[in-house]
This record gives sequence, structure tokens and C-alpha cells, in this order.
Amino acid sequence: MSPTAARQVALVAVAIVVGIIVLAKGFDGGGDIGAATPVTTGGGADDTPTDDGATDGTDGGATDTTSDGTTDGGTDGAVDGTATDGTTDGTTIDGTTDGTTLDGTATDGTTDGTTTDAAATVHPPQEVLVLVANGAGVQGAAGVASSELILQNYNPMTPTNATTQDYQASVFYYGPDYEADARQIAQILGGSPDQVQPMPASPPVGDLAGANVLVVIGADLANG
Repeated sequence: MSPTAARQVALVAVAIVVGIIVLAKGFDGGGDIGAATPVTTGGGADDTPTDDGATDGTDGGATDTTSDGTTDGGTDGAVDGTATDGTTDGTTIDGTTDGTTLDGTATDGTTDGTTTDAAATVHPPQEVLVLVANGAGVQGAAGVASSELILQNYNPMTPTNATTQDYQASVFYYGPDYEADARQIAQILGGSPDQVQPMPASPPVGDLAGANVLVVIGADLANG
């Protein structure tokens, strides 16, 4: 064999050896890459849950967070907190119905206070016994006042004289339940509300004769 041929054979042999080494390294690297995948997959599955990996991870994250966290929290919070305890019991039943409508305004305030006011009762004029007495010493003063009451549908008793004749201001005395009538008579004859008084135990006339209202004419109305 010539030296040239021997050199060519040696180069071929070296190339074959180098190729084998490169191929061997290539297979070793591919094995490493293939092994990396199970490590990543296994790490993701084993790190998250405690027992089974993907199944436990789903139970722990999706079921607990979504179902227990959102559903239970939203349902219990809305139903118990707002609708039942907060709105219904607090505002509608106890707050509005019991406090304002029943106890405060309608029943106790209006009915008891206004309707039963005895002072506002006015009897028909013909049912009121009125006695007019002259207390000013002016002749005919009681008769004039009685005539004015007749014009207003009253039926006054026979005029009389008061026990004294020095009244400067007229007085309108009323018996039980006839205060409103005495005020109305005072207005008719030109008197004022402060001249209306309860009937004294000893009326200033000789005989009251069962009168409901006693009018004592003073100088203010006798001369007017």
C-alpha cells in the first residue's frame, strides 16, 4: 500500500471515531432533555396539594374557594345580615309600625288628647238655662241683656238683681259642663274670655233657680 492510501485510511478511521463520539453525546443530551419533563410535571403536581396532586388541588382551590367562600359567604351574609335581621325586624316591624303609627301618633296622641275635651261641648241654645242678674245698679240692664240672648235663640229666665250693685266688670259664671256655653254667651253680650269663671259655691243672687249659666251685668256692659 502506498503512503497516500494509508493516510486516507487513517483519516477515514479518525472521522468514524469522531462521528461515534458526537452521536454518543447527542444521545446522552436527548436523554437528559427527556428526563426534564417528568421533573417539571411531577414538581407541579406534588407541590400544590397534600395527597393526590391535581385532584386535591382542584378540591382545595376551586371547591373551597368558590363554593364555600363565595356561595356561603354571600348567602349567609345577605340573608341573615340584611334581609332578615337588619331590614325586616329593625325598620318595618319595630321601628315604623310599633314606634310611630300605633303608639306615637294615631292611638295615644290624637284620640286621647282631642276627642274627649269636655270644654269644647256646646249645647243647643234652647237647652241652656241662663239667668241674667243686674249688678251695676243701672235700671233695666238685666232686661236688655236677656233680650239680646232671646234673639240668639236662648230662653233666658226672668231677670233678677245681684246681691250687690257695685260690679264694674261683668261676670259669666258656668255650671258643670257649661263652660263653652258661658264663653259663647259672653261673646254675644260683648264680654271677654277672662270674664268667664266657674260657678261659686254661693252664687251672688238670691235664687239661682237651677241656672246653668249666671250672667252678672256690670258697669262695663250696662253703660255700653
